[in-house]
Amino acid sequence: MYEVSRFVESMVDGDGGSPRDITPRKIRSFQSELVSSGASKSQISSSSSACRRYLRFLETKGFNLGPALALGLANSKVPTHLPKYLKTQEVADLIDRVSTGGYGGIHKERDCAVVEFLYATGIRVSELCNLLISDVNFNSLTAIIRGSKGGKSRTVIFGQKALVSLEDYFVSDRKMLPSCVVGKFNVEITGHEQEYLFTSSRGLKLDQREVRRILERVGSKVSPHGLRHSFATHLLDGGADLRSVQELLGHSRLSTTQIYTHVSKERLIDVHRQSHPRG
Repeated sequence: MYEVSRFVESMVDGDGGSPRDITPRKIRSFQSELVSSGASKSQISSSSSACRRYLRFLETKGFNLGPALALGLANSKVPTHLPKYLKTQEVADLIDRVSTGGYGGIHKERDCAVVEFLYATGIRVSELCNLLISDVNFNSLTAIIRGSKGGKSRTVIFGQKALVSLEDYFVSDRKMLPSCVVGKFNVEITGHEQEYLFTSSRGLKLDQREVRRILERVGSKVSPHGLRHSFATHLLDGGADLRSVQELLGHSRLSTTQIYTHVSKERLIDVHRQSHPRG
């Protein structure tokens, strides 16, 4: 069943993953992403039911996951609030900490490109990990996010700063040589098109857990999904219209995107109170 496969991918993605990696925190994150993707209450309920059956199946196979997991999935309320997001300066500080490598990461160029790309595009961590180099157009600064199970694909946009980070990563970490072609992207990628855009130390597909660990190691206040929320909030604060943000996020319902307007309203209230003489 698709709901279970999506749940399993979110919980134990990557080589060596095990059902023992499932935690209540991951379950809450999974449910939060369902809400953000535009799933209806009935879809979320159906998904939770299927996942509870999967957890019970694991118990019959000898996986002692503890009663808290199934109970948490059964009783936790569907999240309707906006998770934490970063202010613009906080994002800049986060990227600066990653780029300097002070957090102890051995792949600082890759990690910086990952954070830059997540924030620049607002894509989900699962979408980031599934991107191929061929999905990215380095001239138009766009990328195609291919829908799962034949679903609708969409185009996302990134900027020059993310492009520079990608170039640094390709040259230093992936050992792709700079070409003699003068242009926006000065790295020769011929022969690498069908490789994943971001890879692990072993050259395999980067898994979602490692992306989360990058942010944890650097002391981020938010998860990868929090960067997605920051992306949407900052676009709306900057004057973007709601339907454009909906398209970039890949939400099927405008009502899902409207949750970000509450954050912008809170910001307007703060501005009014700080700036108005009788605020």
